[in-house]
Amino acid sequence: MMAEVFDSVEKTMEYYGGDKHPLADFPFNFYLTTNIGIESSPHDIRNTIEQWMSNLPDSKWANWVVSFCISKFRTWVVL
Repeated sequence: MMAEVFDSVEKTMEYYGGDKHPLADFPFNFYLTTNIGIESSPHDIRNTIEQWMSNLPDSKWANWVVSFCISKFRTWVVL
């Protein structure tokens, strides 16, 4: 199951659940789309990725939404 969460990294990680009570297989990671912009440097991108990865629970895997459209029809590119 996937979850669509627009919140802080820490709150988004809660959607993975735990070993005894798993929740989503993965929450969509919109962190790149909300924290990286035209003015962002490579350092900003690295920090954003490191913050996500350092909060990722053990044995869980990351995904990266790099584009999305909020409209009647939604499309995602997930890496």
